[in-house]
Amino acid sequence: MNKNETPIILFEAMSISTIEPRRQTIEITPLLRSSTAAFLRTDIDDNSPVMLASDIPGPLTLAVAVSDPAPNWLRESDPQARIVVIGSGTILPLAAGGFTGNRDLFLNSIAWLQDRPETITVRSKSLFLLPLRLNAAQIFLFGGLFIFVIPAAFFTVGFITWLKRRHL
Repeated sequence: MNKNETPIILFEAMSISTIEPRRQTIEITPLLRSSTAAFLRTDIDDNSPVMLASDIPGPLTLAVAVSDPAPNWLRESDPQARIVVIGSGTILPLAAGGFTGNRDLFLNSIAWLQDRPETITVRSKSLFLLPLRLNAAQIFLFGGLFIFVIPAAFFTVGFITWLKRRHL
């Protein structure tokens, strides 16, 4: 994975496959693919983490964009038909939970469905700062440093400077 790419997390994802025959004008564009190390479990009762002989090896398509650019035969001005299919039901809870890749995928899919390419972007990172968390020893150390040590150092330097200038 490239450093600039934002990961997308899909739990319990399902593979998406196309079936034939379909209309020739329909365009299916894969949006997400799994890695070559992934596999599709066919026996859902088996919880083994290793690939079995009955499993389907990756890469697997996990999300697709489907469009039909052919004009509507009833009205020429109708927009084209568009569908985004994602093989997981957990994209929205994870997007709300702060996974920026999931949020970008969802919002960009909505923008594509509305045929508004100017709103398709990668959102900026949140500037929300978490509060500083200190344990008791750190509170004692920093409290003593800022309440006693630093003021005592300023007082000492000031007192020495006053003593030296007093005799001039």
